[in-house]
Amino acid sequence: LLISSDGKRFSVRATDLDCHAQAFCECEGALEPVCVGAQVFTGLSKSANPVIELTLDNNRLKFKSNGVASLSLVPANEFPEWAAGDFKSIGLPCGDLAECIQNVHWASDPNPADTSRPLVSCVWVKCEPKLMRTAATTGQVLATESRALISSPCEFLLPSSHALRLV
Repeated sequence: LLISSDGKRFSVRATDLDCHAQAFCECEGALEPVCVGAQVFTGLSKSANPVIELTLDNNRLKFKSNGVASLSLVPANEFPEWAAGDFKSIGLPCGDLAECIQNVHWASDPNPADTSRPLVSCVWVKCEPKLMRTAATTGQVLATESRALISSPCEFLLPSSHALRLV
């Protein structure tokens, strides 16, 4: 993960070199860009109080919430470059997206025997200006969810093995 803060907005960028994701939230205080291990940082964040304090201390990240943890760092310039292209920012209601993914994920197969059918190992998300739809299937079971909401139009597949990491 590449994390940073400009004093008003906290940024988290993640990649497994195949997929890239970025999220923001409001914060107080600046943090220079640094890389931390995704699994440890995510685990600490999920079990933390609503208020988390992050500080750099002797080339380590001090994570303070329920308790205190000290995480190893990697310089920000070692974070892989994002794919070049003419990307367009989109707005999605993150809470609804997370719930929709959770509600259908069970019907996908993270380790399909037949790899020629990528849809069975993914969660499908399609957003229209006033509707979000998600679906997952193994080919034998199908789970779908639709919600009326305001969203940017987009459509994408999330690999099943990574989908719940966004939640």
